[in-house]
Amino acid sequence: MAARRYTAEFVITGDSTSVVQASRNLQRANNELDQQVQRVQCSNEEMSQSFDGVSSHAARLATFSAAVAAAMGTMALTQTRDIAEQAALARSVGVITSTQALLNALI
Repeated sequence: MAARRYTAEFVITGDSTSVVQASRNLQRANNELDQQVQRVQCSNEEMSQSFDGVSSHAARLATFSAAVAAAMGTMALTQTRDIAEQAALARSVGVITSTQALLNALI
């Protein structure tokens, strides 16, 4: 018995409206994505400028803080020297023999 061969053909018919709609949807989504990317880039630029401003203010604050610390150190050193000179003057005059006695006499 000889083998039989069968052939089948399929024909798919339709229109291209779904493809056109899908293409439009894809184009719309791509445009929205571009707009979002542009907004993010603007936000990044604004944030970068803000960080630059903060960095500048932080540098100025650090400089000011260092100057204040140096001034306070100088002031403490000057006061210590003044106290030592007052104690030496009091001893040399023979009025009071110690700084504590001078403070007690003033109180």
